Amino acid sequence: AYLALKPIMNGSARQDPLLKMEWLMLRSIYIDEFRHFKNFKLNMLGPQSLICGLNGSGKSSLLDVIYRLKGFISGSMQIAEVCQIEDIPIWSNAAFGTLLSQFEFSLEVEELKYTYFLAIKHNLRDGLCRVENEKLSNGTDIIFESNQGIANVRDVKFPVDWSVSALNLASRQNQDIAMFIEFVKNNLVVVSLNPSAMNSFHLTPESALQLDGSNFSAWYADKINFDITSVASAFAEFKNFIPGFI
Repeated sequence: AYLALKPIMNGSARQDPLLKMEWLMLRSIYIDEFRHFKNFKLNMLGPQSLICGLNGSGKSSLLDVIYRLKGFISGSMQIAEVCQIEDIPIWSNAAFGTLLSQFEFSLEVEELKYTYFLAIKHNLRDGLCRVENEKLSNGTDIIFESNQGIANVRDVKFPVDWSVSALNLASRQNQDIAMFIEFVKNNLVVVSLNPSAMNSFHLTPESALQLDGSNFSAWYADKINFDITSVASAFAEFKNFIPGFI
């Protein structure tokens, strides 16, 4: 079995004043204390990455992490949905203590290189969790950081909700953060397509494609109205991975 990762070309970016960048590449990802990942780092140095492994080796878990981090950054997921109680590593001996799960990924967006970091503190006694640390940097420049409920944006500090992405909240006041979030939301496409789950009926268009592709028709309806060129490009890619896709 394999997992393919490749950069997304964004033809519509030229028409959006906020998103003037044209391509995004996932460069690396770090996972610690999530399912069977411990101190795991994957560097993706080429324009395309192919990850091979036996069933149960973690390919789907890797996609789950990227998908959940995208949802958290975009504001559609709370922290309890990013790392759930069943995602706690089976080797953890801290049955009645605390555990820290950590995630980091690096994105290259044209000449910009972003690194996003998230640390989740679990209280295993009551099954609750909170954001311990969240940070966004561009090279050595720290754009945003939230630590134990206090956020810092360019030396402006304020309290934040521990259950949601403070980065997403800060995007309302900072255009650099808003640009990063919008690009992740619209251009970091994470799918583990299951053709049998695809629903041919939808009531309203949806801007985000579900991990299994079950809302494909709703996503297609949204994208065909936004940028038909990008849809045609996506269809060409799907034909390479889904037998019989037309």
